[in-house]
Formats: sequence, C-alpha cells, structure tokens
Amino acid sequence: MRGERGASRVSSILWIFAIFDAGALLVLAAELLPARPSRARNPGGARRDADVWVAIVVVSYAVQLALTAYAAYAQPGVPVRARVFPLPLAGPVPAHRDAVVAAMLVLAAVQSYALLCVYRGNASRRAVVAGAASLLALSFASPAMISADAYAYAGDALLGRLAYAPPAVPFSLAFAAIDRWWHPLPPTPYGPLWLGVAWFATAALPTLTGKLLALRALGGVAYVATALLLRALGLPWRTVAIAAVNPGLAYEYVGSAHNDLTGIVPIVAAALYARRAPIVAALLLLAGALVKLPFAIFGWPVLAGVRDRRLRATLLVAVPVAAVALTFAAGGSGFAQAMVPHLTSSPLMRVLTGAVGAIVTIAMAIAAFGGRRLRSTVLLAPLAPAYTCAWYFAWGLPYAIARRRVLGYLLIAFPLAAILLEVKFMTPWTLFGIVPAVAAWQILAMRTRQAPS
Repeated sequence: MRGERGASRVSSILWIFAIFDAGALLVLAAELLPARPSRARNPGGARRDADVWVAIVVVSYAVQLALTAYAAYAQPGVPVRARVFPLPLAGPVPAHRDAVVAAMLVLAAVQSYALLCVYRGNASRRAVVAGAASLLALSFASPAMISADAYAYAGDALLGRLAYAPPAVPFSLAFAAIDRWWHPLPPTPYGPLWLGVAWFATAALPTLTGKLLALRALGGVAYVATALLLRALGLPWRTVAIAAVNPGLAYEYVGSAHNDLTGIVPIVAAALYARRAPIVAALLLLAGALVKLPFAIFGWPVLAGVRDRRLRATLLVAVPVAAVALTFAAGGSGFAQAMVPHLTSSPLMRVLTGAVGAIVTIAMAIAAFGGRRLRSTVLLAPLAPAYTCAWYFAWGLPYAIARRRVLGYLLIAFPLAAILLEVKFMTPWTLFGIVPAVAAWQILAMRTRQAPS
C-alpha cells in the first residue's frame, strides 16, 4: 500500500480492519483449542471433473475482470479518466455498486470452491497449463486495474533512488497520469532491490502504457515462477495445480501488477537451499526483504531447513538487520516517512494491530524452529500491517509451503479472501454481515481436527 490519496484518508478507515483482526484472532483461538476428531474423508474427484472446474475458474475470472472494468468505466467523468489513465482504475462507487460487490463475492466464492475441487480431483497437466495460460492472457489484456500502485511503480522506475524523496517537479506529459493520481507522489515504501527490478523491467518501454504492461509481465513471471518453485520443492501436483490456476494470484499480481509476489519468489526459492546451502538461502531471503522490508520476518520459516540451530538463529537475526541497514542506507528518512501510513492512529487499532503483529512474529519464529504451523496464521499474516491490502494475503506463502494442508488452505482461500479484503468492494453489509459469517464458518471448521500433512 502506497498511501492512496494521503495518510489522512488511510487513518480514517483503519477501524474497518478491526472486524478482520477480531475475526482472525477468534479463528486462531478455535484452532488452538482441543478439537473434535473428524470422521469425514477427503473425497477424490474424477480427473475429468477437475478439468471442468479449471475451465470454470477461467470463465469466472473473465467475468470478474469485466466487472472490474465496469467499476472503472462507470465512474463520474469517465471520458476524462479514460484519456488520462491508459489503464483506468476501478472506483469505490460504480453504478449499481451493491450488485457489483455481490457478483464479485459470488464469483470469488465459486473460484475458491472450484480450486477445492481441482485440489481434490487432481486435474490433468494439459488442463492446468491451458488454464494458467488463459489466466495470464486475460490478466495481461485486462482493460482496467483495481489499484493505482502500478502507476507508482512506474514512477519509482523513472526516479530510481530519488523515489525515496520525490522532487516537486511533475513528470513529463507522457507520464502525467502518475501525477494525476499520486499528487504529490509520496516517498516509496519499497526496498532498493525493487527500484532496480522496476527500472530493469520498464526501462526499454518509452510510454506509460508500455511500462504498466511490463509490470504486468513481471508479475506474470513471478506467478509462473511460484508454481514452478512449488513443484521443485516436491509438493504434490494437486497443490501446484491450485497455485497455477489461482485467479486470486492472477488478479492481484498480474492484472494489477502488485509487487509482493516478486519479493516472495526469492524467499520460496530460499527453501530449496536452506538444507544444503544455508548462506545462499539467507541471501535469497535478504533479496526478498529488499523488495519489501517486512519479508525479512515473513521469510523466517524457510530457514527451518537449516540443520545447524546456531547458524539458523544467527541468520534469523542477521537477515533482518542487514535488510534494515541496506534499506535505510538507500532510503533514509524518506523511507521512514513512507512507512507512516502503515502505523495506527486509533487506540483500538493500536491494540489489535500490535496483538496481531506480535502473534504473527511469534508464529514465524516457531515455524523457523520446526514448531507447529497453523492454518489460521495465514489469515493473520496479511493483517499485521495497520492498513491491510488484499494483495498482502500472499505474505503467508513462505510460512505455508512446508505444510501441505496449510498451503492448500491459503491457496484455496485466496480468491475469496482477496475480494473480502479489497477496500473498494467493502460495504456495510459485507463488513457486518459477510465477514462475520465467513469468520464463524472458519471457527466451526477449525473445531474439527484433521490429520496434519
């Protein structure tokens, strides 16, 4: 999150996330309490049926992108916005807002259920590859985006290290849309490695449209790399499949080009080297943290494979220290200022965010030393910052990859969770009706003991 329209607007809506924080904490409590043993079996589905569900994922995703475009073009002053923004942004108040929100939620629920069916049915490789290619193509061609962050990324690429203290001079006419949304452009909250990656990905493209599409392509590379790395880690095909045809991942990291997955990919790669080359794993973890500083903590669990416990403990401290030192050496006070919108202003949110942040940090440390990993932790992980964004849901991926059940839970939940967490699709009836209902459903689910994996 870059502080859309300023920190004051952000702080005014922080109370929203108290509902999510409270729900996730209750789900955690339900999972920690002794649970009833389950007699239900995990039924396997026919491969042909699983292939059909892959097709349903693709079709529902196409409709979802069409609704996103409607939410962008149904805003006041659309002709002006469409001329200014090469990829218009979905707004919070489209015509027929409740119908759009309801449709997005239904589609997301269908997608999560479809992923569950793909997971149980073990879809064919041909169907998964075709489905993943279709999701990538739809995302790349999408005529609108849900978030303006990609415009800020383009500004980061143009400014380089100056992105930590953007000059007051506006961008040239070709890039005027950046200033139209981000006015003034705030200091970047990302690490120095991200500035280099963004420049490398976009430097050859002379137009803003080209740079935005290049950022989408970068997200597509990260999307594919995630699935390939999960396969390289020895995870079963059905888990790789629900990562490869995951519309939540495609929507956030390709369609809207968020950079989180770019930072998570080297952390997942670190898990490949933790056992046989711990220093390489630490450097990969550091690379992820130099995209987004919080990844220095969220990447801890991948170091569980380091055999030498003293070395592991050393790396758990050394990587965050190095990440902080390098990030502040590059960004200084500008980076510190950029992090302000992630802090709370409400006493209630200060308590809740502090509690969630402490629990998540402890959970990451426990996982790093081989302790129990909980499904509910992946619900808490995106809530650790004061301002929660839908695309933060992938922050739990490094934690989940060592437990098939936890990773399957995260990937299957992703489409629905991403829409529930998207501020532009929040309404009173979703916040006070749908979110508590989903939390209650998960509390009941956590009360049933399942065999660990």
